Amino acid sequence: MLSKLIPLGLENQEVKVNFVIRHGIGVATLVEKLKDLMESAGADFRRTKIAACYHDAGKLLWPEELFHKPNKLLGRKDWETIYSHPENGASMLEQTCLPDCSGQTGLPTTVRQAGDGAFCSGNPSVVDLVFLHHEKPDGSGYYRVKDLPVEVGFLSICDVFDACMNDRLYRKAMPKNVAVQTAVSPWESFLGKEITGEIMERFKKCKE
Repeated sequence: MLSKLIPLGLENQEVKVNFVIRHGIGVATLVEKLKDLMESAGADFRRTKIAACYHDAGKLLWPEELFHKPNKLLGRKDWETIYSHPENGASMLEQTCLPDCSGQTGLPTTVRQAGDGAFCSGNPSVVDLVFLHHEKPDGSGYYRVKDLPVEVGFLSICDVFDACMNDRLYRKAMPKNVAVQTAVSPWESFLGKEITGEIMERFKKCKE
């Protein structure tokens, strides 16, 4: 189904296509491990898992060399491209026939119109979750969105943990204990110590 999102001409650019597919599967697999915790917190597991599969679709629009660059070598235009990928991914998904994606008029439009410091709540669509996956509970995320849906916390934790636990072209994977802390700690007050503590325990048991 990801083939529907691959822009014409990118079919043979294996680095970016393989990255988006492999990372999406990894994040979705982690979301699966948290299904009961998500349901106990009132989160929509199904939509979060779909969003996990496609959350980095916007990176298909990146120049391939950006996948190789360490942060210290990134310039202003590189950062602008990086920060745009959640919105680009949401826009790409809005044009598909994937479940809970087509025809949505939810949070992404509201946030784009409201600008920095916008507040989001309610029942998020897959598109909304893709747009919000780099937000933080303290409002320090890519688009400075606050009052996030609970699903964003679970999606972000799984995204960051999978990223930290896997080698990138420009760095090695982090030790598991560091990856767990990096992914979960920012969400402790948002999701609560009981849930985040359980997530930590489950992730510590994941194979490296």
